[in-house]
Amino acid sequence: MTNKTKFCGLTALVFLAFMAMSGAVSAASLAVSNVNFPSTIEHSAGSFPISFDITNGGAADSAIGFTLVMTSGTATLTMPNVPIGDGTTTSVMIHVSGTVSFTAFQDGNLAGKIIVDPAGLGDSRDVPFSVAINNKPSIKLTSKTVITPTTNGTIEVENNGNKDWSGVQLTSSGSFTVNFYDSSGNQITNLDLTAGQKKTVKVEGVGLDTVDFGGVSTTITATADDSITKANLILNVAGSFCEVGSVGGDLEIRNIKIDNQGNGDDNEWNLLDTIEIEVEIENTGNDKIKDIFVEMGVFDSDGINQVSDLNFDNADEEKFDLGSLSDGDKDTATFTFTVPADFTDGSYDLTFKAYSDDVGEDEQCIDTASDFEESDRFNSVDIERESDSGKFIAFDNIEFTPTEATCGDRISTTLDVYNIGDEDQDQVRINLKNTELGIDEFVEIRSGLDQGDKETINFDIAIPNNAKDKVYNLALSSEYDYNKGTYRQESDEDMSVQLRVIGCGTTSGNASTGGNRIVTISAELESDQVVAGGEVVVRATIANLKSQRTAFAVDALGYQSWATLESISPRIVDLDAGESKEVLLTFAVDEGVEGEQSFEIEVKDGLGGSELREIALNVGGTTQSGTGIFNLGDNSFLWIIGAVNVVLIILIIIVAVKVTRR
Repeated sequence: MTNKTKFCGLTALVFLAFMAMSGAVSAASLAVSNVNFPSTIEHSAGSFPISFDITNGGAADSAIGFTLVMTSGTATLTMPNVPIGDGTTTSVMIHVSGTVSFTAFQDGNLAGKIIVDPAGLGDSRDVPFSVAINNKPSIKLTSKTVITPTTNGTIEVENNGNKDWSGVQLTSSGSFTVNFYDSSGNQITNLDLTAGQKKTVKVEGVGLDTVDFGGVSTTITATADDSITKANLILNVAGSFCEVGSVGGDLEIRNIKIDNQGNGDDNEWNLLDTIEIEVEIENTGNDKIKDIFVEMGVFDSDGINQVSDLNFDNADEEKFDLGSLSDGDKDTATFTFTVPADFTDGSYDLTFKAYSDDVGEDEQCIDTASDFEESDRFNSVDIERESDSGKFIAFDNIEFTPTEATCGDRISTTLDVYNIGDEDQDQVRINLKNTELGIDEFVEIRSGLDQGDKETINFDIAIPNNAKDKVYNLALSSEYDYNKGTYRQESDEDMSVQLRVIGCGTTSGNASTGGNRIVTISAELESDQVVAGGEVVVRATIANLKSQRTAFAVDALGYQSWATLESISPRIVDLDAGESKEVLLTFAVDEGVEGEQSFEIEVKDGLGGSELREIALNVGGTTQSGTGIFNLGDNSFLWIIGAVNVVLIILIIIVAVKVTRR
């Protein structure tokens, strides 16, 4: 080998060494530390963060890349490339972070490594990790199609955990039972579900032929094969006010108008509020519909219809007879009622139905309307107690006995007292006053009157002899909030109660004096026997001889020596011109009385006119056909003439027979 050849070889080796040293100097030298990731994760979390530090002791690198390699489970990595500075003189550290994303329903571990790979020269580095997936068995039930009394529903059964199931049991319990069917229409009781799998199941209600307005419900339960993991779903079936649900389709409910004429609102009713509701019904079919009824319902939270507890003004109460409607015609039913003072406060569902009583409610009935606020089925109504302290006490069912009075009468006034407020009362005082009649009475309820309580009380008042014939306004008021002998609250307003007094004028004429006649009075004995110590009833007939409608007061006089007057019913009679009415007078005969006794029936018109009729009866005998009453009424003269004629006819017949025999 020549020197020249040796020199060239040496030069090449030096060059290669120099190049190798240059490469070593320009390569990145990476190290990884402080790796952070969670130890466990939920299968449904979807991702978890991972971060670490990279230290470079070599040349700078413009784009360090990151690659995910999984050894267990499936996942993807989001971690952008990053540059790192030159660390040949002094090492350089950077912090990097990324996200490992994974699909739900996996179990076991998510394990693998992230390869840190410099873009230039230099070795890559591995960042291993392993995250345990929490074991979470689970089942989920979801209603997809609503079940009704006439249609099936569907539910979705989902394995939303990360454990496979085989033989998930389906059962039901509640107001009705359910049959389950798979997508092929086969009836099933169980099904298999892998983690994350969903299946649609058809549900068929059994025993839903008749569902009340309150509806029914059942609970579906899905139980996994570990007997521990379960899911529940409540199926509610809405009821109907119609007997078998809305049928026929030819009637329509529309234009529902609620008018609260009391202190509350249209959808917030106070106790004793008067409510008027109009409901329009239209025949949208092509034929005439006969015997249409509109019915109102007020259902409580238990689905019980409480409408019968309302006080209706219309004769049909909660049911209104519309009659017939031709095709295209419409008519309105009007319901007017008062919320009674003892009605239970709370939330109610107000609804209506219209049906044909001719073809039957099961053939033609509607109970839905677009005017209803809740699912086209009803309006929510709140019935509330009184919060105004001056209106806590209310009165209802006020009755006078007798209903109308005359001078000298004693009147029994009975009424119900209610606490409609939102506070209990220890003691309540009720006042009844009228200055003209000299009435100033009170009754104290000392046993307390709690919220919603009722107490019936009675006033016994006397009508003075100098009273005038007119309608008197009696004032009812209350005092309450009792403390240490003092009533600290009184009612804001008095309640006015009207009492009619008639027959207090002076006598101007009667049958015996031949004055202007106002009535005729006839009588007969109602009782078969008149005995001492017994009861006798006399039926009097009063006929109006005046030319206009008049109210008459009936009384009995002159009986005190042999009997006690128990009642006159009715005490006051309103008669049109020429009209007559019967009045029953009941007496209790004193012990030891016998023989003929008498009394007078007095009738007054309130304008100073009066009529008297004496009635005689025999105590101690049996009376047939009213013979115990010796009064022959206002036609006694005609009766005498008739009797004489009968006697004469009999005599003529006797004489004629005798003559014929001769």
